[in-house]
Amino acid sequence: MIKGLGLGPYPTPFYELNSSVDVETEGFRGCDVCSPPEPYPIRTALPLMAQPRCPQQPYVVFLPATYEDAQSAIDIIREYGQKFTILSGGHDYECQSASPDGALIITSLLNKVEIDYENELVTIGAGVLWQTVYDKLHEDANPGRYGVMGAQCGFVSVSGYTLGGGVSWHMSKIHGMGAESAIGMKIVTADGSLVDATTTNDYSDLRWAMAGSGGMNIAMAVEFTYELKKSREGNYFMIRWEYRFLDEPSRDGEYTIDMIKDIMTAWTQGVDEIKDNPDVGTVQVRLRTESYGHRLQINAPCNDCDLRESPVFTEITEKYPPRKADLEKYASINDYVKSRRNTYPGTADNPRVSNFVKGSWETIHKALETHFDFYILDNEDDRAVAGSDLNLYMINGFIKKPELVSLNPDVADASWHFTIRAKHPTDPDLLAQIRCKNRALTEALKKSVGKNDYLGPYWNYFDSTADKKDYYGKAFKEVMKIKDIYDPDNLFTKIKGIKVNDDDMRCLEEFCKDYNGYWED
Repeated sequence: MIKGLGLGPYPTPFYELNSSVDVETEGFRGCDVCSPPEPYPIRTALPLMAQPRCPQQPYVVFLPATYEDAQSAIDIIREYGQKFTILSGGHDYECQSASPDGALIITSLLNKVEIDYENELVTIGAGVLWQTVYDKLHEDANPGRYGVMGAQCGFVSVSGYTLGGGVSWHMSKIHGMGAESAIGMKIVTADGSLVDATTTNDYSDLRWAMAGSGGMNIAMAVEFTYELKKSREGNYFMIRWEYRFLDEPSRDGEYTIDMIKDIMTAWTQGVDEIKDNPDVGTVQVRLRTESYGHRLQINAPCNDCDLRESPVFTEITEKYPPRKADLEKYASINDYVKSRRNTYPGTADNPRVSNFVKGSWETIHKALETHFDFYILDNEDDRAVAGSDLNLYMINGFIKKPELVSLNPDVADASWHFTIRAKHPTDPDLLAQIRCKNRALTEALKKSVGKNDYLGPYWNYFDSTADKKDYYGKAFKEVMKIKDIYDPDNLFTKIKGIKVNDDDMRCLEEFCKDYNGYWED
């Protein structure tokens, strides 16, 4: 409950798997989708996802229904010198869309979704969730099987995803990043102006800087124009292999815990061998800690191909038979999202440690071994600090037009993305310990793979205490220059922003000096 306002959380979308849908005829494992109503009635005043870890006690809430309202909100905030933040979907790993002691702008009523199939464009308001866009594309006849490079979780907002770069973890390798598809934005700048920023007009510098530098960093986006992507010929297939690791295995596909490294390494090497195949999507190799032990999943999308028949994967499954190997078929780009059981989680995983890496298999193997050192523990008492998931994504070629995004330009050469996430703690000391581990892992990774093959973190995933210059790389000076043009007084600021007070970083460094982490034993 937001104190003083009497506003509780609005029920968020819930997607129940509809087992009666015929995969062969419907083209996807469909869901009964209960999409949020239009307009959302203050749905994100306190997102269910944000409870209870994100404090929401703003002094004032702005709920703009028009772009002019958004301008007025920025004008009032600037006039009174008020600390503020902007909240769209609430899918926020570090509570940066929370406003514990300032003003809060909620974008839920900026909910336009207009699809122009003739020009292959979709216009989307800043308060829209991706599932609403996917529903609209599905409801239309859509004979071209068009999709959009949105988030793989439907409850993610268009704004946060796009401004942070927008990696679609299953389709970006085939169709590119979200931010590069956002060819236009309507933006409210720090002086209250509403401007149209496209890839070709006088505000192209602002659009570029916004497309990847993160929300609340330079200005407020209120609308996005995305390119539609036409689905390729044939179907999209998702193949899922699964293994389990227990103290006492009892069936095929179950192994002892000491086999994790061998099996995960074999799969990572096998996936690396097919990274140049243009029909293969972003392959995920995911190790998750469960109550019974550990679970390894390999999720491999491919356009019109069944990777179970790949010689390299056949060799692996003959040596290490999986617990299961499922095949799912989708007719178009976004159908995978509609197949998922999407609910708002009661808790969020994070803070994460996130890093892009490039190089030969020898380099990738070093990166994997470094992550093993920090994640696979003999003493499980350190699990809360170590994390709950080790995720590897093979994303080779995932940025098609690097000149359109304000990411570190070197990231376009990345072949893998590594991330470990931990349950977000309420204990501040535990949170600091996790961040010490994140920083230590990143430094160890830089040393193991070398400065030429370490490419920095992904905005939407990296810990707020990470080095900003690791993220922006060669784009740092140019983004800072554009920030100074459109927000010279630093009205828009967050801890992950390009221009922030580094007191938190210095405090963490002092804490880490005195903290003896498990990796130092």
